[in-house]
Amino acid sequence: MALFIMIAKYLKYLSGALLLLLAVSASADTNQNGGIWADSPVGKCYSSLDDYMVNVFGPDYKDDDNIQIIDATSNSNQYKWVFDKTPGINITRVMLRLEKSQRACAILFIPYASTVREIRKENSTGLPTQFLALDTPPPGFPATEVLYQLDRKTNTYFPQQCTKRSAGKKEKVNCASIFQ
Repeated sequence: MALFIMIAKYLKYLSGALLLLLAVSASADTNQNGGIWADSPVGKCYSSLDDYMVNVFGPDYKDDDNIQIIDATSNSNQYKWVFDKTPGINITRVMLRLEKSQRACAILFIPYASTVREIRKENSTGLPTQFLALDTPPPGFPATEVLYQLDRKTNTYFPQQCTKRSAGKKEKVNCASIFQ
């Protein structure tokens, strides 16, 4: 019986610690980089563009016509968009910066967007300071709009503002939960 009491006290302590951990985790997930962006490749570098492609799409990515690599800026081939344009899905896009060492570093991750628009050009790099991504939801579901901002210190983008649109109304939402 003493063992059961000791286990019960331990479980009570453990459940309190677990609740605290969950609360901290939930509050951490409310920042703009939580949610779907927690697994974002932004900031990660690969030994080459091909290494990134094999890691994400598999070794046969070149045989799939839906897997695309295109120049991200008109004045430089240093930046590439990579995406899967398989019909029937809202495309997830990644912008990579190609370095002189041939490394490819992810600088922008845009999930589930049917349309991406550049906003405000950055003169020194040719990159926009902002991108606006929109999705095309099924009937009866709200559309999502995500504004991505260039962080000039890291030269990567982060989701700055997220909005859900439905029946002509716009509502700002936490970016960490926009796709839930």
